Amino acid sequence: IKVRSSYHQERLWFIDNFELNKLYSNVASYHYIPLILRCDFHLNYDLVRRAVNQLVRDHEILRTEITEEDGGIYQIIDESEPYFDFEVLEGDNEKDVVAYLLEVNENLYADGLKAPFLKVYIIKVSENEYDILFSLHHLVCDSYSKKLIRDQFIKNYKILETGQNPELNIGLQYAD
Repeated sequence: IKVRSSYHQERLWFIDNFELNKLYSNVASYHYIPLILRCDFHLNYDLVRRAVNQLVRDHEILRTEITEEDGGIYQIIDESEPYFDFEVLEGDNEKDVVAYLLEVNENLYADGLKAPFLKVYIIKVSENEYDILFSLHHLVCDSYSKKLIRDQFIKNYKILETGQNPELNIGLQYAD
């Protein structure tokens, strides 16, 4: 599905493309919105994967590529079944893990803005302590949707823990 981007997305697209390799090397990393969830229990990676895939299934903006075509900026929504994966980071030195994440985020879109605009990392702090880091580009997220993503991820994970599947939650979409 092809939809005209919002004014806000067009503005951010322009700023990111203007700044790329001009004001900043690689990319303006301040356009990324971090969401960190601290989990003080043993984390089931399969349930995390399934909970994130449900989020991506529910929110078309997380399955969207932003593209420039005929002088306009458009959202191309991927209708295929999502498969989302994440990277698990373990480290004895928390500073090394943070430095790695900063480096990854700085280079995410070195070749331009391409989907997906959501990246997920799990940082294993100890056997029963984890941080889940969601890195979202501001093109697809704002402070309201950040809270929505957090709440829905937690809800999905808790439902999956019971052995049930979360219901598809289709309502107002960000593209609307």
